[in-house]
Amino acid sequence: KKIKGEIVLLKNSTKEQIVEGYDVFYNLHKSDLSHYFRTIYHIFKFIDESKIEDKRRYIAIARAQLSSYEQAVLFYNYIHSNGYDKFKPLIEKYTIFENIDTSLIVGVEVHKNLYLKTAFYKSDCS
Repeated sequence: KKIKGEIVLLKNSTKEQIVEGYDVFYNLHKSDLSHYFRTIYHIFKFIDESKIEDKRRYIAIARAQLSSYEQAVLFYNYIHSNGYDKFKPLIEKYTIFENIDTSLIVGVEVHKNLYLKTAFYKSDCS
């Protein structure tokens, strides 16, 4: 609800405006969120860099631990500078938002375009 309050006015906004709205939310809650985001990133990075064959299975187990609300906050965190370069590619590679509750994303049809479609749907070549 709090993040929606910062981003609701940005329903049809540019990526920069969305990031700015999220930045206000993140800075208010950084002490609660930053360690959480780093932990999630390192779990997915560990799976990605491991030598196990069925990485998608382990990604699915990790993804299943995320609530709908956590996924919604992650959605915005990873278009922010906090996760754009390192974690956003993993989200797109492993379809992390496959089960995201899009009703929790403000302006979902506009904002979904900030990710490759593979963040939400499995590609045929995976």
